[in-house]
Amino acid sequence: MRRLILKAAFAVLAATMSLQGASAQEALEQELSALFQRYNDLIGEDKIQEALALRTAESKAEIEAELAKGSAEDQAGMKNMLKGLTPETFVSEHLETDGADQASLYGVGSKVMPVGPDAGKLKRIEMQVEFAREDGAWRIGTPTFLGDPDAVKTISDVAYEPVGAYDVDRSVNIGGRVVRVALEPDHTLIVIRMLDEEQALFLPDQAFLKEQGFDVGLLKPYAMVEADGYPHKTDGQKVWVTGLSVR
Repeated sequence: MRRLILKAAFAVLAATMSLQGASAQEALEQELSALFQRYNDLIGEDKIQEALALRTAESKAEIEAELAKGSAEDQAGMKNMLKGLTPETFVSEHLETDGADQASLYGVGSKVMPVGPDAGKLKRIEMQVEFAREDGAWRIGTPTFLGDPDAVKTISDVAYEPVGAYDVDRSVNIGGRVVRVALEPDHTLIVIRMLDEEQALFLPDQAFLKEQGFDVGLLKPYAMVEADGYPHKTDGQKVWVTGLSVR
């Protein structure tokens, strides 16, 4: 009985620590999202220097150097470019951390285009925003634009088919970000984003993968994977995987 009680106590402790970790991640994601939104708001209000104070020292210096180049007209053009590349709103979908002082948010930025052929239209863009802790405070590093989420060629047919449906005389190598994973009884499905297109990767079931020493826990959304395999004979968005690496 004592052993069972101890096991139960350890289980409760592990669950509590897991919840605390998740809560800390959520709090950090909210903090960084608010920081980036504050930066976007300041840029939109034309408070450039106040906004740049929220950037890392390196990115702040780079932007200030660009804004100081050329004539007054050139500098005004650079300022407008900075404003044009800054979303009005940003919705975070995922947080990744690298130690205690580095983090990245993945999400979607939105902006009503002020000029050009799309003037007045709401445009959305997937973004990765890097952050670094400097002098005890989080600062914004480099925002990277990843693609238009409304232009992605999604995959609807993820039905499992035996290897006979694939061209085993050809091989492909593809990579991308994991969108979703399904651990089915007879196979494992990984849907990835490769640029602006989804691909369905099919592997053996999780029991077989574990027997081969593969850590199935690595297969989660936003992980980056690279796969070798056979392309489907008729569906260009399906691959039978023969080798897989995850990072």
